[in-house]
Amino acid sequence: MVPDGRCSLLSELREVATEIVNPEWLGVDPIDDHQAAVRFLFHDCPPSTQSWALTTLRRFIPNYAYAHPISLVEEIPSTYVACSLDRTLKPWWCADVAARRLGVHAAVLDTGHCPHVSDPDGVARILTAVMGAPRR
Repeated sequence: MVPDGRCSLLSELREVATEIVNPEWLGVDPIDDHQAAVRFLFHDCPPSTQSWALTTLRRFIPNYAYAHPISLVEEIPSTYVACSLDRTLKPWWCADVAARRLGVHAAVLDTGHCPHVSDPDGVARILTAVMGAPRR
C-alpha cells in the first residue's frame, strides 16, 4: 500500500477498508490458517512453492508505520507493482493509488499478492526495466 501522508494506514483502513481490502481477507491470520494463506496469498503458485512459502510466513507489524502518517519524498523515484490476481488488496485500487500518490503507472503482473514468490522473474524484469529507465 502507498501511504497518503495525511493519515495513518490504520486510519485509512478504518475509513475505507472494503475499498482497499477484499472483505473476505479482513480478520484472516495466514500464519495460523495455512488454508487461508494458500487461498489469499499463494493461490497462483504450484503446490511445491506453496509448501515452501508457508514455511516463510512471519508476523509483519510495523507499528509506527501503521499508526502514524508517512510522507512520501517526491525526489525519490517510485515504482509500484500491481498484482491483477491479488485476493487481499483490490488491484484496481492499488493501481489508482500508485497513479494519484506516486505519479506513476503501476507495472501490472498477472499474479496474486506475493509476486516475488509466484513470479520472481516478472518482478526482476520490472526492476531491471526501472533501473534502466531515466529518472523523473
